[in-house]
Amino acid sequence: MAKVPPGVGPRYPQVVVLVGATGDLSRRKLLPGLFHLASSGFIPGCRIIGVSLDDFGPAEFRTVARAALDEHAKRKVSDADWVAFGETLDYVPMGAGPAALAEAVAKAERSLGSECRRLHYLSVPPNAALAAVRMLGEAGLVERLGGPVAIVEGANGVAVGAGVGAAVGAAEALGSMVGVLVEGTL
Repeated sequence: MAKVPPGVGPRYPQVVVLVGATGDLSRRKLLPGLFHLASSGFIPGCRIIGVSLDDFGPAEFRTVARAALDEHAKRKVSDADWVAFGETLDYVPMGAGPAALAEAVAKAERSLGSECRRLHYLSVPPNAALAAVRMLGEAGLVERLGGPVAIVEGANGVAVGAGVGAAVGAAEALGSMVGVLVEGTL
């Protein structure tokens, strides 16, 4: 993987929980984008945990991710870069529940060491966002968040795809739910 100059990119390793990981947006944009950032050295030490309704395991998720890169990546994916990126991927089906997600995040954080950050990216339709945030809360993954939708240097955050913001009612409901789950951040 390529290296970037010191001081460029995140200061700490990242655990990305990608909810909706097998959906269209993830396959077309997010997985290729994360691959590009990782293979360029912009997010060293990253672990990506895919979460979706598909009931399969990490190996099948890696197959989905590789197919997404083969179809949608803007540049050729070398075997070496794929192997390195593939090793960063894990997967938890929504049906496995919050405890399984919490364990996958804990495992990823242990592999990165004590100084790592979390980013929860919700790539789901507005009507599924509340269930996704609720699962993150039940998994105990929101305590260290810096805010409900903000991604702040040195903090943790939840990023919500633009589709949620386009529906004002859904955005307000999500803000209320996140405010409940992350007490005191709104």
